[in-house]
Amino acid sequence: MVRAARSRLSPEQSVSVKIRIHKDLDQTIRWVKEVEAAGMTFITVLGRLRSQRSSTAPDYAAIKELRKHISVPLVANGDAYILAGVHRIAELTDADGVMAARGILENPTLFAGYYITPAEAVRRFLGYAIRCPISLPLVLHHISEMTARMDGMGKRERRRLMECRDLVELIDYVEEKWGLDEGRVELDDVGG
Repeated sequence: MVRAARSRLSPEQSVSVKIRIHKDLDQTIRWVKEVEAAGMTFITVLGRLRSQRSSTAPDYAAIKELRKHISVPLVANGDAYILAGVHRIAELTDADGVMAARGILENPTLFAGYYITPAEAVRRFLGYAIRCPISLPLVLHHISEMTARMDGMGKRERRRLMECRDLVELIDYVEEKWGLDEGRVELDDVGG
């Protein structure tokens, strides 16, 4: 697959691979060398086995061992939730970069150095969701994740948020909870 992608793209275009580690790290090393030889330009490594859930701590030592056998840039993945954690993962793995998946969903301002998503980011996301429509359940899921660690967002408030039946109710909820100050979302934007 990497070879096929590489053959169809210009040399300036990137072909990346994201993998999990194998319980036999030597097998992972052999595979990584093979895809690198096929033309991979960078690799993202999640330090968990395929069978492991996110509740299992990533094996950063395994990622660091892989780093020794790879000449392309390596991005470490697994449990990046705060900027200090991102720096720690980079240090522990000797990675060229760090990917945040669930961490960036919870806090899209993580790489800007915010520990908790600021209300302005929630308002901006809501504005984007109105202008470039996505399904209400997806909008609710994202806002629920983004606000989970904000002050006053206990079970009751989270339930209230998830009970919003349409974007107008959600806008009202966000306005009541955090205001809509800058970049005010107008009802005209949602057809109301």
